[in-house]
Amino acid sequence: MNFKKTLYLILLLPGIALAQEEKDFVYKTEAVIDLEKADRPFEKVTKVPRVETEVTKQTYTPEVIEAPLPDLKSKIRIYPVGDEPIKPLDNNYVKVGFGNYSTPLLDAYLNSGRNDRYAYGLRYKHQSSGKGPVEGEKSAFSQNFLGLNGQWFTDGVDFNAGVNYERLGYRFYGYEQIEGIQPAFAEGNKLKQVLNMFGLDIGLNNYKTDKTFQYGMNVGFTALSDAYEASETEVSLHLTPRYRVNDVKFITMETDMYWSTRKDSSKIKRNYYSFKPHLNHRAEKWRYIIGVNVVYENDSLTSNNKFHLYPKLFLQYELSENAQPYAGIQGDMQRNTLGSLLNDNLYLGSDQLLYNTNNTMQLFIGTEGTYKKKLYYNIRLQHDNYARFYTFIEDSTDQSRFRTIYDGGNVKQLTFSTDVCYTVQENFKIGLKASFFSYTMDTLAEAWHRPKFS
Repeated sequence: MNFKKTLYLILLLPGIALAQEEKDFVYKTEAVIDLEKADRPFEKVTKVPRVETEVTKQTYTPEVIEAPLPDLKSKIRIYPVGDEPIKPLDNNYVKVGFGNYSTPLLDAYLNSGRNDRYAYGLRYKHQSSGKGPVEGEKSAFSQNFLGLNGQWFTDGVDFNAGVNYERLGYRFYGYEQIEGIQPAFAEGNKLKQVLNMFGLDIGLNNYKTDKTFQYGMNVGFTALSDAYEASETEVSLHLTPRYRVNDVKFITMETDMYWSTRKDSSKIKRNYYSFKPHLNHRAEKWRYIIGVNVVYENDSLTSNNKFHLYPKLFLQYELSENAQPYAGIQGDMQRNTLGSLLNDNLYLGSDQLLYNTNNTMQLFIGTEGTYKKKLYYNIRLQHDNYARFYTFIEDSTDQSRFRTIYDGGNVKQLTFSTDVCYTVQENFKIGLKASFFSYTMDTLAEAWHRPKFS
């Protein structure tokens, strides 16, 4: 096959002015290149026949070659790591002071050092005033407290015991004093009061173990007497079994039993039993407690044997570390004893009426949280309904003393409380807790001598 390839090159140039004359030049080049025919043979590849070969199985016989080597004496230097230093334990505390009205103060805590098997401690407190703000020595007081406690630790069970004694001395001075006139109740030592209180408790628990069933038990005995005829003794049993369902659920069955005897102008026996089975659940964000509170009271003062059943519900959700709102509803029976009433008002007279206060319903809502791991807060609004709500009024026969009276209807109490704590350093914190109370009485005109702020 002959073919001809022709290449034409045409170059056109613009006009060029030469010697003041304008002429057109056209250059045209033609070239013809003839290529000879090339041979290009195309043939099939010759197929190579397959040669069949016989495959034979190979066998291997390993040969053990022993090559003894001399012992190597390697020297590895191990650098010892010392134990992490244990933080010092501040196990003793002493507070000494002196105030106005000739008031010395000594409050000392002395405790044993760090030990894996036992611990013990002692506390002593003395505070007194030689005279007070009202009528000098008539408003003087003194307080002395001595307490001993000890713990014994084993691999499975821990044991604890404690004993304490407290003495309070003061006078009934809160009456209208008229110059030259001394009422009969203020003659001699009739205004002097001394309270002697003794306490003993023994307990055990296995809380530090990882067993599915954990328990705690505490047996207590208290005795109280005054300078007159009033006295009260009480034996108590407190059980706190706990069953772990899984890593986020556990069941508590708190049980309390109290056997009290109060003596004054008469003898009164008062028994109290409570059982509180609760299911506790804590998930990643949610936490709830659900159960019931069961109370049975046998009070010879009223000759009533009463069984009470209350709901228990608590719900909390963690929005963040800064805010964890919560709400709940519950009820319970509030135990009132001579000792608990004296904690509220030391200036009670003889033959006080003792009734338990029935908290028929409690509703609450609030939120808590931590800001920048330094500031903790808890804000709570609470509404309570009470039956047999007690207040204090002046005794009509003795102006220096108070007596306890109870509202016969349904009393409503509204409480707003705040709790703030700021951590300045690891061992230095500043806290403030305040509560505001509002009462709506039923049969009584007002909640006399009950706090409106604390």
